[in-house]
Amino acid sequence: MAKKEQSIPDQLNIYQYKSYNSIPPAKLAWITIKAKQQGKDPKMVHAGIKARMARSTYKPTTTKPTKKKTTKTKASKKVGKKKTKKKTTAKASQKRAPFYKGTKKLHFCDLEKGITRSPKFEKKGLAGFAINVGTKCDNDCLYCSTGSMLRMHDSFKKFNRDPFGFGYAIIDKDKPAKVAKNAKGMRKRGLIELCTTTDAWCPSARKYDLGRKCLEAVLNEIEWTVRVLTKNHEVENDFDLIKKYRDRVAVGLSITATPDKSKIMQVVEINASTIKDRMRVIRKAHKQGLRTYAMLCPLLPGIADAPEQIDSYIQFAESTGAEEVFSEAVNRRGKSLTLTQQALEEAGYAKEAKGVEAVRKKKNWSEYTLWLVKNLQKSMRKYSSIKKLRFLLYSSELLPEHVKVIRKDDAGIKWL
Repeated sequence: MAKKEQSIPDQLNIYQYKSYNSIPPAKLAWITIKAKQQGKDPKMVHAGIKARMARSTYKPTTTKPTKKKTTKTKASKKVGKKKTKKKTTAKASQKRAPFYKGTKKLHFCDLEKGITRSPKFEKKGLAGFAINVGTKCDNDCLYCSTGSMLRMHDSFKKFNRDPFGFGYAIIDKDKPAKVAKNAKGMRKRGLIELCTTTDAWCPSARKYDLGRKCLEAVLNEIEWTVRVLTKNHEVENDFDLIKKYRDRVAVGLSITATPDKSKIMQVVEINASTIKDRMRVIRKAHKQGLRTYAMLCPLLPGIADAPEQIDSYIQFAESTGAEEVFSEAVNRRGKSLTLTQQALEEAGYAKEAKGVEAVRKKKNWSEYTLWLVKNLQKSMRKYSSIKKLRFLLYSSELLPEHVKVIRKDDAGIKWL
């Protein structure tokens, strides 16, 4: 029994925190759940953890490895540092072949439709219809789940391309004409998301002005409304068009971290605009009287999911007039998280890479999702309105005990 009792904090990695009071509420709740499952008194378990963390001899496990490196002299330190830098740079340049900035190859596909029905996104509350300007954009976000969704599409076979590869794009430069035809001919109309899988303002799409042309083609017809979603600040060049139809368009730019994490995010969002630029454009949209909404997705573990970061996202969304706040845990399926982890490691972000690696396991992913949900709910209640929250959640991916915890308070949850 004693061994099992000690395993509760170890399983939850509790001793990474400096004190009992700094343990997040979601983790404390999970300690209680674990204790009850093992037939123990939760109060006693909490008291034991609190006592251990209060000991003056206790040091967080994360600080142990760094102490061993302090035994060298100043001279040997300098030499050691120079050598390690050279070694890591050499390794990084060799391994980072798939992760370069820029597009080396652009392919053109011929998509059948301009506007498609989107039952999945309708269920999410995002839109009933979708416009995507191709099957692969060149934002080259390593965590992107589009490769998993579209991997069987003929365009990848045609161009002999890996759906999870980088440095290329597949777009349909005739998309605006198809959108115009569908927008005019479709009887049932409603809210369109531009885009759901392929960014209409990605570098390759901008060469042909696909975002603006598709937007214009839709708005020329009545009874269509549009939710713009992009990771590129160049959408601001089309605010003049959006202003003319301001009641029919909502503007959103994905916010995936706080500005201080921009360098890390540029490793995994290779050709997307910086976080700072995206936030600037949302502020600009709000100042110009355009409708806005927030898309906080994905908030990567250990990079963008700290409580203080979540508070700053919600405060920013509220200050820029966001009508709704969408969020979702990172998708752990496919190769995307492996690629993200690899790129972070090669760029020297070992700690962040470990956080990403951890959520590839269902148990850890479920814990991370519970953590996100609880902190977003708390922040929305404090700085905004919980009625605006739209957390997109697949219950089948969660552990049963986490589903129970969330269902007790599922305000703002969109169960899928």
